[in-house]
Amino acid sequence: MELTLTPTTRSHDEQMFIRLIQIFEAVFAAVARAVAAATEAVGTGRIDLAQKLLDEATRHVTGTSGVFRVLTTMPKDAFAVIRANTDGRSAVQSRTYRAVERSCPTLHLALVRSGLPEAELAPAMAELDAAWGAMKRTHWGITMKVIGTVRGTGGTDGASYLREAAEVRLFPVLG
Repeated sequence: MELTLTPTTRSHDEQMFIRLIQIFEAVFAAVARAVAAATEAVGTGRIDLAQKLLDEATRHVTGTSGVFRVLTTMPKDAFAVIRANTDGRSAVQSRTYRAVERSCPTLHLALVRSGLPEAELAPAMAELDAAWGAMKRTHWGITMKVIGTVRGTGGTDGASYLREAAEVRLFPVLG
């Protein structure tokens, strides 16, 4: 039920949009759980399990490209109607998205404290970071096509905010 949204219009496109948001929320929740489990695995010396969990998280994030393709089928005018009825809600307010962003520094800190060789887990961390960045850049690109540079929901600067957010790394220590 946490991933459920209530429609504000009778538009079929809004129903589709809500389902897509639910998919993204489920992906973000799965990634946050995988990173948390990887952190626990590192704490117990199971770098192999941590790598497997991060690889799984990367597959989840990479799979969002298909979701974005569906989103691009929505007419701009239909999205404008939906957007007008969001009451300022935004993906910026997604708890699961923020959980991913908060969990990654914790994983890196656990890895450093564990004394395990960082080089063994760094490739999996880098892959997740790259997939997360690609997802955010895709979101920015679609936003530019659909709504352009107008002010964003949730009080953000819209597309410029998304462009800047796309550059924020999950694991900035990886360089």
